[in-house]
Amino acid sequence: MQVEAPGFAKSFSEPFAVNAGEAGREVGVVLRAGGSIRIRVARADGSPLAGAGVATLPGFADENPLTKMLGQALPIRTTRATATTGDDGVADLGHLAAGTYQIGVTHADHCESRLRDVVVADGASIVLPEIRLIRGSIVTGTATVDGVPAGQIKVSLHSDMPQSGTQQSDEGPAMVFAEAVTDESGRFTVAQRLPPGRYIARAARQSLPTILLQVVDYQKTRQELTITPGQDKVLLHFSISSH
Repeated sequence: MQVEAPGFAKSFSEPFAVNAGEAGREVGVVLRAGGSIRIRVARADGSPLAGAGVATLPGFADENPLTKMLGQALPIRTTRATATTGDDGVADLGHLAAGTYQIGVTHADHCESRLRDVVVADGASIVLPEIRLIRGSIVTGTATVDGVPAGQIKVSLHSDMPQSGTQQSDEGPAMVFAEAVTDESGRFTVAQRLPPGRYIARAARQSLPTILLQVVDYQKTRQELTITPGQDKVLLHFSISSH
């Protein structure tokens, strides 16, 4: 049994069984205060970054479509919490259930970043290492079908090697995934800035009747690109043939 109450962390009972024909069962849950996290977010030069969003994510969460989809269906014992950094770049998250977390940091003018393997214990206060966000690049461009600008084309990008500017754990580098959909004029802009590194970009028509046909589009439009440090914008073009 799970209980959530103001001023306490998400709390759970011990496992219990319900037997057929049983008139009722009393279950006890001890509410716990939980742990807390403090983190400072800064720009690349070390100056505090106000207005950055800080969120707790399950320890198994990963930045790819499959785990995002599965994550919605899995029971989560950790606490989902959000905060925004102040003028000093500091954000506090409290009443967190004990467990292993990822900490996601976002800002409209900077690349996203994550700090993994953050272990929270009940009653403990943690000060995390400072996270410095880099500006990264805006990825934008166009797509055509048989030479005509077309809407509802999904553009997907994923990193091809470890990215600079992202926090990592001993388990390996963080991957970067991003998507966008073209408008009626065939233009698209990826909402998040992307850090320097090598990427694979693909595009596919969403109007196709089967996923297999979309896969063919992805295979035909595959592009490799490199984002360099300090590069503010990347322009891409995808040309799709219906034949």
